[in-house]
Amino acid sequence: MKYKNLVSPPFILILLLAFTCCKNDNKIGSKSTKNEDLGLKITTSPATGITSEPSLFSSDNSVFLSWVEKTNDSLYTLLYSQSRDSVWSNPDTIASGTDWFNNWADYPIFSANKEVFIAHFLQKSASGKYTYDIKYKVKAADGTWGHSILLNEDHVQAEHGFVSLMPYGENFIASWLDGRNTVNENKALNQMTVRAAIINPEGNKLEEYLIDDRVCDCCQTSIAVPDDGPVIVYRDRSEDEKEVRDISIVRLQDTIWSTPKVISKDNWQLNGCPVNGPRASAYKNTVAVAWFSAANDKPKVQIVFSGNGGESFDPAIRLDSGKPIGRIDVEMLDENTAVVSWLETVASKDVIVAMKVNKEGVRSQPIQIATSSAERSSGFPQMALLNDHLYFAWTTNLENKSSVITAIFPVSDFTE
Repeated sequence: MKYKNLVSPPFILILLLAFTCCKNDNKIGSKSTKNEDLGLKITTSPATGITSEPSLFSSDNSVFLSWVEKTNDSLYTLLYSQSRDSVWSNPDTIASGTDWFNNWADYPIFSANKEVFIAHFLQKSASGKYTYDIKYKVKAADGTWGHSILLNEDHVQAEHGFVSLMPYGENFIASWLDGRNTVNENKALNQMTVRAAIINPEGNKLEEYLIDDRVCDCCQTSIAVPDDGPVIVYRDRSEDEKEVRDISIVRLQDTIWSTPKVISKDNWQLNGCPVNGPRASAYKNTVAVAWFSAANDKPKVQIVFSGNGGESFDPAIRLDSGKPIGRIDVEMLDENTAVVSWLETVASKDVIVAMKVNKEGVRSQPIQIATSSAERSSGFPQMALLNDHLYFAWTTNLENKSSVITAIFPVSDFTE
């Protein structure tokens, strides 16, 4: 597990020991979890060359995959491909540049709303290590990508990233971590924030909102859009010196965002950022939020369900087998059931695991999707649902070459 800004070596040692000592009732190493006995199918990936940072999104009858290709020491290209029947289309270029900020955890996101597509990338704004802006492009229904547009319009040389993008009505909704206040000399005001915006199909930003003025500074945000209106989930940061980094939610109701609310009180005290944000998914008015925590030096993967659009949540359900690394994804299957994926160490190997779970806490046998790595270069495995199959994408590293791998798995192959 890689942590940014952790300054206490003893804490790191304790946390690593926790990763190797925790136990739970799930048995990921059993025969029933082996993918060779199931319907997992590795597909021909459209991402060739030196590729990484995959993002998956499902819409209507298609799944979209975006990724970053490195063609030399400085040129990066963002591409995407579309699949309807497990066969990927020829790649299409979204954008490229030599001044991008590329990071294993802060990767580009692709989204689609009918025939309109949107994607973002990160562009350096100055020479500092974490000084970069968010740029996005929109592909109109006529098939042409527009020019790059600045999402954060503060023009402050600071960190801006960890973006989420989802369709919302005829528009898109975006959330991101915004570091415009982190360069403030006043320590009380020097905080990472979460902001959100509404973007129309033409790429114009209609509204921008300050969601939370003090949050964890390098964990992904996530958006879900239940019937009652969009919700944003993220890793919060307590106002006191205890440095509690639990997961909070805000809801958009009649143009007003709710006050941030912790979804489940882990009380994870951490003097640094775990680079492990939550993921949310919605089906009608049911919302599922899955996340990683290591409160009390006990790493866990958990999920909570809400039947009222995120207003309140049922008690948390633990999913891991005792040695999770995190890097969560979640997809709702119906109003009662979700699938969660994450990284976990099993028999001394780091594997991508997936599990089906319902609101009552009934869980399937965990499935090993692929062998992976806890190294940063493996990035964040991705998952998307299309009809009765789950699509997966992840990054492998062989002989110092990174490659994006894709696979599909039938939902019916989860067994209790």
